[in-house]
Amino acid sequence: MLFSIQFPLADSRGFLGGNNQVLGRPTWPAAAPDEDFVRSFGSIRRRKLGGVQGWIGEGEICEANRALRFTKIDAFRDTELSLPLKLVFRRFYFDGLAVGKFEAGLTTISLKKGGLSRKQVAGFIKHVLDLSVITPPLSEKAVVGELAGKPTETVLGQAGRPLARFYSASSIAHQPPVRFKDWWVQAGSPLLFLIHESKEKILIPFSTKPIPRKTFFSGDLSYCEVPYGGKNLRMWIMGLSPYFDYREARVLKICLLRLHAEHEALRLILRNISTGKIEIKPRTSESSVLQHYLNESTRRISRLSSQADHISESDVAELARESEDLIHPGDRDNLLTALKNLDVRKNIYHKVEEYIKTDIFIREINMGNKYNISGGQIGAVGDNASASGNTFNQWNQAGGDIKVLAQELAKLREELGKQAKEAGHFESAAAVAKAQTAAQEGNGTSAFEHLKTAGQWALEVAKSIGVPIAIEALKKSLGM
Repeated sequence: MLFSIQFPLADSRGFLGGNNQVLGRPTWPAAAPDEDFVRSFGSIRRRKLGGVQGWIGEGEICEANRALRFTKIDAFRDTELSLPLKLVFRRFYFDGLAVGKFEAGLTTISLKKGGLSRKQVAGFIKHVLDLSVITPPLSEKAVVGELAGKPTETVLGQAGRPLARFYSASSIAHQPPVRFKDWWVQAGSPLLFLIHESKEKILIPFSTKPIPRKTFFSGDLSYCEVPYGGKNLRMWIMGLSPYFDYREARVLKICLLRLHAEHEALRLILRNISTGKIEIKPRTSESSVLQHYLNESTRRISRLSSQADHISESDVAELARESEDLIHPGDRDNLLTALKNLDVRKNIYHKVEEYIKTDIFIREINMGNKYNISGGQIGAVGDNASASGNTFNQWNQAGGDIKVLAQELAKLREELGKQAKEAGHFESAAAVAKAQTAAQEGNGTSAFEHLKTAGQWALEVAKSIGVPIAIEALKKSLGM
């Protein structure tokens, strides 16, 4: 059984300009293994199993053994069992601009008999999160203030903020000392990950959401929230069968971890813009850097979501992005006004606007404090939904059969999964999978909305396997 915790970090210093003394090495995201290192964290190493196809930067990580130290790793004990724990890794990754992530993992023996009861699982998770840890003192050569020269002792579950401070101090030049601000590098909400063998009887004590799996993924995936320290921490649980494909499980885990880090970093950067902490003048180098980040961040989130959805056959993107305070509705207008004043490019402005509007919409439906929806099916909302509804109605009136469409989309989705090699292919396959689900539920408008994003490649593959109903639906959705 492997239990890990990831602390996402958001670094705003790249958007501030001026002489902020941020070091130019390592050369993230293309750091040099065995040559580069993160000061006071550790050396850059190449992952033994490499990165993820189509993703720059995930092939190299920092072995951050010096950044977080455990004072003592006690076994988990109760009246019925004793589980020794072993620390297996402490990793750090940075994308070279704004997104960082620190991950620590601990393992224990395989549970061959009895497994763990709900009470024991809850106790085990709390025991690990309560382990005492220390971040080293901030160098007095680098920073001035009350935190300089003092180590920080805390527990693992609350190590995000000390890690953010330590990375902020470790990644700047040592002369002259800087009085840095906490918001320059911020820690997002931690993400927990529990991996176990399916034969181990582990009963999760929290309300879980099972994630439908693809036939080629020989494992179980579920999601829950763990109450800890007055907050709810998100956790993924992956159960692996005796014949699981480790490569698929590993890719899915990396996608979910990176997706969480991207969401949390973007959330914090957007908040710093909306509250005026990040102030940028139009048509400056800082403006170009910020626009590049916003464009790339939203693109990466879309690609990661599609890749994870493709493996799991479910819309894990919604679960991965759930956050009670992505950006407060009251700050939304401030953010959009700031982006307009920045003269941000229209396509980037609309991508950010859609991102925050979607989150607020999802959150308010979940909270039930704005939308009261009952009866019928909800497929999509907005002008695009109306256009897709008209297209579906025209197709349906011309003799289209949504039940047959669902069957053919299932065949197409399977073939797309076999042929997918590039990030765009995974996005296309995920769109077809969502369209298939909507068609199975009888929601033609939603199915056509998803098919609009499947693209030309999906149409070409559909033609190659001979699924006429799906071909016609794709053509209509793509405006052909």
